[in-house]
Amino acid sequence: MKILTNYDFNGNEIQNVKIQNLASPPPSPTKGMIYFNTTLNRAFIFNGEDWEGADAKDAKMTGADIITAINNSNGIIDNDRLSEEVNDAINKRHSSHSISDVTGLQTALDGKVDNSRVLTDVPENALFTDTITTINGKTGVITKSDITALGIPAQDTTYNVFTSTKDGLVPSSGGGTTKYLRADGSWAVPPDTKYTLPVAGTSLGGVKAGGDVTINANGEISVNDNSHNHTIENITGLQNELNSKETPAGASAKASVAENNAKEYTDSKIAELIGSAPETLDTLYEIAEALGSDPNFATTILTRLAEKTKKYTQQIGNGSDTVIEVSHGLGSRDVIVQLRETASPYAVVMTDVEMTT
Repeated sequence: MKILTNYDFNGNEIQNVKIQNLASPPPSPTKGMIYFNTTLNRAFIFNGEDWEGADAKDAKMTGADIITAINNSNGIIDNDRLSEEVNDAINKRHSSHSISDVTGLQTALDGKVDNSRVLTDVPENALFTDTITTINGKTGVITKSDITALGIPAQDTTYNVFTSTKDGLVPSSGGGTTKYLRADGSWAVPPDTKYTLPVAGTSLGGVKAGGDVTINANGEISVNDNSHNHTIENITGLQNELNSKETPAGASAKASVAENNAKEYTDSKIAELIGSAPETLDTLYEIAEALGSDPNFATTILTRLAEKTKKYTQQIGNGSDTVIEVSHGLGSRDVIVQLRETASPYAVVMTDVEMTT
């Protein structure tokens, strides 16, 4: 909402009020405008030329206040506002230094070793001692005889590699043919390593050939029975399903009940529609007659109501005038005036309104 007029509170308090919060000063300020800077956490007042902090005269100054007082701004202290000695110290802050300028640095360096004495690829947390590892007084390459001389059993381990298979089986020793490993993990002696599939015959399990069932030499079974004549009793559950179906007489009775229910429902809804209307207005024809057969009855009524509650609208203002006269021609001071903007969001504008005539 925009307010384009002054408020006279006649000495009353403005309670629980909050001034505008902004991170930077508002644009196009006018003399006396006030706002709270959320970045500096300070209130400012525009004196007509500059924004001045609205701090108390004897208020404790913060670091930001001191910088502002020095610079006449709220930024960092400018170099040109510092003394010559301070600027000289700032210029020297990046000067080079020798080892002797740093107390104790040369002593710390003297205790270090040079690169020629530094080991590379050393594991983390490794410990170093001058130790020579020996076995039985011998250093260098250790052989099997060196280990057995200490009384430690040692033997050579050899592995046979099979060179052939029998019937796809792996022999128990390299190249041997005595035993072979079977799929179940057991060792077998040939020829107990093969399984011969049975040859198809004239019988299979408990199925007997002959009559309507035959089995050929390839083991194919044929059934010659083509009988499909059955009674209701031969089909499990069929009689129960038929018994659950409605008879023609039952269906007719249910249809009659449904028709009566529909009629009663329709009659009740029509009664609700008519309600307590008098007999002269309980049909659509009678209602149309009462409305004068006016198809635009609603529009007609609204037009007549508008004539009773008169109104007047006009687009006013040019963006600069502060006094605008509107002649509404309603013939009365008893009018209600409301102004709003002509563009979105069409906000209401508060102004002084005077009914002069």
